[in-house]
Amino acid sequence: QVVFVLLSWPVLLGASVRATAAAAKVSVGQAQSTLRLLDEQELYDHRSRRLLRRDLLAERWAEAFAIGLGPKTQLKQFHGEPSRLILEGNGEVFVSGEQAASWIRNPSTATLYVDDFDPRLAFVNRWRTDEEPNISVRRTFWASPEDERPTHFPAPAPPLLVYADLLATLEGRQLEAARKVKEDHAELWRS
Repeated sequence: QVVFVLLSWPVLLGASVRATAAAAKVSVGQAQSTLRLLDEQELYDHRSRRLLRRDLLAERWAEAFAIGLGPKTQLKQFHGEPSRLILEGNGEVFVSGEQAASWIRNPSTATLYVDDFDPRLAFVNRWRTDEEPNISVRRTFWASPEDERPTHFPAPAPPLLVYADLLATLEGRQLEAARKVKEDHAELWRS
């Protein structure tokens, strides 16, 4: 989570460890330990407070997300119509995967991040549990820095997470979309 917020919001590299921990929704001790491990792996320079080899770090994070943090964030799975989502009235909602790739026509899946799951979300959208799931509702595991808060609803998830969610599907169309997200946000991979 710490690596994710540092890659997503480089401004946090100059902030306090407490601010980084708050953005990553982890303890200050965990944030400090992560920074120390990154320093030992020569992926972070504590003197200049910058990430090194961002490209490697971003790729490793995205690949590990599918088997590490990703499953831990899973709240509910449903089957429904991903092209018609009614999300208003459910607090802050972030869309990821195909939903955050506006150039994908007729998305077949939806990945949503919320702070808390409200069953009314499933009811209003007529989601079911009796078919193969194509709607994934996950717990938001980050808090955007104050000056980086989303300005519209629903907000797209941070690009690195959209990339990781698309990669995790191993589906051709979504892998192609992941490559486009990476191209469009190349600064995340640049040291």
